[in-house]
Amino acid sequence: MATRIHKMLVDLIARKMREKGYFIVAMEGNFLKLPENEIMPIPLKIRRHRPDLIGINLYSKRLCIGEAKTSNDLLSKRTSSQFSDFSEIVGRTSKERAELIIGVPLSSRDILCKLLLRLKISLDETTIVLLPEELAENEDEDFI
Repeated sequence: MATRIHKMLVDLIARKMREKGYFIVAMEGNFLKLPENEIMPIPLKIRRHRPDLIGINLYSKRLCIGEAKTSNDLLSKRTSSQFSDFSEIVGRTSKERAELIIGVPLSSRDILCKLLLRLKISLDETTIVLLPEELAENEDEDFI
């Protein structure tokens, strides 16, 4: 079950994707407000993992992958594996590496940056969105 924090992070990533010109084509969980009877497809697996969001820029055809991580998630081997998989994707049409947008609580920014550097994922090619601490309290609380 998604936590409240995870849902807020997914929302922030979706907003950032749209700001950067991406059209969201798949999303884990039905967090976006869609017109009645519309359902957002669940992202397909990318290598071994399913991201939280997938977007595409309709003009450049560049892909964008969004992944939300709570503070507890950042230290797992699974997270390292996900980031490695997602950062290596190159679009068939655009021939560009997919843009990666990662959302974390503000207090986890340094941990995330160290992890990305350890994984040799360029901070210049990764967008990080941060959830203010005031909103990140009670991180383990389930979303209903």
